[in-house]
Amino acid sequence: MLLATELLIKIYSQNLTYGSQYEAKNAYIAAIEKFGCQVDADALLPVFLENPLERRELISPLMGWGNLQTGKVIYQQCFQGELLKPEMPEEILHCLGYLGNESITNCLFQYVQADNYYLSRAACLGLLNLSCAGLEDDIARAITTCYGKHLFPEFLPALAIKTGKLELLEQLYHLGETTASCDCNAGLILGVALYGEQGLKYFHDIIWNPRWETHGGGTGSDYWTYIAMQCLGMKLSDLYQDLKNKVENSPNLEHEFLVFIALLSWQIRSPQEKIKFLQPNRESHIELYQILFDWSTPHHDDSIIGIAHQVFAEVDHPIIKELYILQAQLNLAMQYEIEIETITHKLLTHN
Repeated sequence: MLLATELLIKIYSQNLTYGSQYEAKNAYIAAIEKFGCQVDADALLPVFLENPLERRELISPLMGWGNLQTGKVIYQQCFQGELLKPEMPEEILHCLGYLGNESITNCLFQYVQADNYYLSRAACLGLLNLSCAGLEDDIARAITTCYGKHLFPEFLPALAIKTGKLELLEQLYHLGETTASCDCNAGLILGVALYGEQGLKYFHDIIWNPRWETHGGGTGSDYWTYIAMQCLGMKLSDLYQDLKNKVENSPNLEHEFLVFIALLSWQIRSPQEKIKFLQPNRESHIELYQILFDWSTPHHDDSIIGIAHQVFAEVDHPIIKELYILQAQLNLAMQYEIEIETITHKLLTHN
């Protein structure tokens, strides 16, 4: 068991989840998510079950390091029949799907079109990790009820790939291009990306198209665009090349820089969404820093900051300011990456 897990359990046992201990708790959880194992999940499970609603933050490491048995125990404790007990966190629905309990597929599907946004989202994300065998037509019919609407269950369209119906791909794109509110973009973006190679041409348009507002932090579109890139194995360095190619003639450069900045910000944080078939983000912070911020010669700044200075006349333009902030953040992420690589190499060579 990790030391972080032992210290986290101590925080909960002494009810020290406020003030500075709140931040320490989150830091321990982040460490467990990166470096834990099944033993850590086994130790955290009873701690979570003591008070699921108040300790919902433990669901993520339980998903990351738990197994099918973990899911069965959570189901037994947190469900009554096929319904989530009152006062239970909705993330449990996502958790059970991620841990591979196929027997709860129908149970999750009943929450997909729930009036509660968070229940619906968690159920959809849970179903993405299951086969959904036998629900193909039901899912397709549910998705078609979204057509022509402004608002609908946001993550329902992400399940389109489970239907086996290729024709839904273009319909998802059309829905996003026409009537869908930007508040409902996340499931459409993810749904298109989950079609893989077949969805790639649509996804390339979605990323840069102002209609989709993929830089939108308030709607979550920026985060889910970043996650969708992982579905497709796309690299930020490739998007940077796209951005550079647009500099000469694009009428939407400010928007395109905002999109790239939003995705770079997520790349630095490198969140791990719990969808089993995501391709791990292998893009090195070291390489990305070199690609974005190095000058090709000492005499001309052709980095992303130099390009931004050429595009935006004001020296203190908000985009330029943000790029300097991200440069500093990426520098720190690069240092951390080097430290981890050094420690890992040292451990391997000493063993």
